[in-house]
Amino acid sequence: MDILGYKEQIKKSSKNVDTYLKTIKNAVNDVKVSTIGEPLFNMPSPKVRIFSDNILIYVPVPHGMKYGTLVQIDRIITIAGIIKMTFMISHNLLVRGSLVMDKFYADDDLIFGPAIVKAYDLEQEAKYPRIVVSNEIFEIVQQIIAKNEHCHDYGYAIAEDFDGKRYCVNILKQLVDRGAIEQHIPKNRYMLWIKEEKRAIEKIVSEYYNQKDKAYFDGGIFEKYLWILKDHNLISSDEPENKINYAIKHNENLCLIIEIIR
Repeated sequence: MDILGYKEQIKKSSKNVDTYLKTIKNAVNDVKVSTIGEPLFNMPSPKVRIFSDNILIYVPVPHGMKYGTLVQIDRIITIAGIIKMTFMISHNLLVRGSLVMDKFYADDDLIFGPAIVKAYDLEQEAKYPRIVVSNEIFEIVQQIIAKNEHCHDYGYAIAEDFDGKRYCVNILKQLVDRGAIEQHIPKNRYMLWIKEEKRAIEKIVSEYYNQKDKAYFDGGIFEKYLWILKDHNLISSDEPENKINYAIKHNENLCLIIEIIR
């Protein structure tokens, strides 16, 4: 996973670097608290490593089409979703990434393997603040689900986006689709998360387009922001008060901009 906007923040000024470092450290601490878990079914827990603007989550999986393989894939997706949500709602940071499976080695000094190359290449295709999933992993998940009736809930974690890319579904939507609200997560906590995501997205988008000294705006950033707005409104479809109202306009320099309507 990659923290978006990292290079721009570093380039701005040394004062910004100190503030940004504090934000990243706080986000990392929040993630550690949220993602450290006990081993399941005698399988090791995923590990998280963060260096510069890169977040690496890894875990060994059993060979073959086994239930344990599905469990480990799902744990990675869940942790990635928690990281994505935590960085956004607590620190106004967007991330994107990829999920792959291949040979990998890590110790205290070294991270190595074709899995890293695969993950980097696929992450470049993510484009938007989403976590794209390799075709290999998607097919493995589908095959295991097809053989095990009690595994259908795992299918809610991966979906196909408008451009044909498979990606990890927003963690908040996963909770709804899996029937976890009220059963495992109190409704009021879930609603708070949605409201916090709305607040964070409105802040991120507004601050970018309200820069008085900026005459021209990046078209790529416009597409990223439009994607997160649509993603949020998709999970808020049953909660109209938590949808984000916005308008797409041209500024005086004919740049496409997004105006948040409150």
